[in-house]
Amino acid sequence: MDVIRIDEISEENRGEYSIKRLFTEQLEHDVENVGFYRTLIPEGNKVAKHHHENLDEVLYFLTDGIVETDEEIIEFNTGDSMVLKKGDNHEIRAENGEVRLIAVKLPNHKEDKTMASS
Repeated sequence: MDVIRIDEISEENRGEYSIKRLFTEQLEHDVENVGFYRTLIPEGNKVAKHHHENLDEVLYFLTDGIVETDEEIIEFNTGDSMVLKKGDNHEIRAENGEVRLIAVKLPNHKEDKTMASS
């Protein structure tokens, strides 16, 4: 699992526009397709703790949010990202307002979601 803070990434000036290279990640397996999801979690709700057996997942936060892993609770600001490897348990919580994020699944296996045991 990697956490990428948008404020810690330098801006690259490209003349009439600029970019930030959010991350470059080495994948552990071949990717035959990609899933790109918009996720909305109303305030007071959550995506219960789970993991994926056969995919890596990148979360890009469009709002502030909270992710709980087996090791820690991490607060995210708008523009921050998280890279989850297959098997990483994670729960996404909307404690202080609606959470909006983009989830990218590599590869895209729609039914690959295993709930974490308590």
